[in-house]
Amino acid sequence: MCWVRNDHAAVGSWSGDRQPIFFGDIDPEGQGKSWGDFKSHVFMCELRHENRFCMGYGWDDTSSKRMCRLNEWDHVAFINDEFGGDEGKKIIVNGELTGRRYGEGCKPYLGDETIWLGCSNNHLKGDFRGTLCGAMIFKEALEPE
Repeated sequence: MCWVRNDHAAVGSWSGDRQPIFFGDIDPEGQGKSWGDFKSHVFMCELRHENRFCMGYGWDDTSSKRMCRLNEWDHVAFINDEFGGDEGKKIIVNGELTGRRYGEGCKPYLGDETIWLGCSNNHLKGDFRGTLCGAMIFKEALEPE
């Protein structure tokens, strides 16, 4: 989870509008590992598609119905059931459930890679254009209090 302040208006390009918030890297040493071979191992939480919050790994992504506001702070939490079960993946923006994927089609996350904050490192997506604050990653779900 983290606070996000986006300073970049979306321009309509699918790949050009991608902004990493948390982004996994299966090849931090630059050994030439291919993303295609490790799709279900690469964790990402980013802005994509008109500055919508998105999370996933490989081709099992979940998008938020809500867009990140421009030049304002939004609090976002990306929640993942490690087994891809009933809880699946959730995106919470400013306390509101804005995206969810669960059930039989929801795949588990298999990775243990280095997670970068605001940088896609070897994936050529660039850096986050704005400010990220209070970023935290937890191995277990937090209590609602």
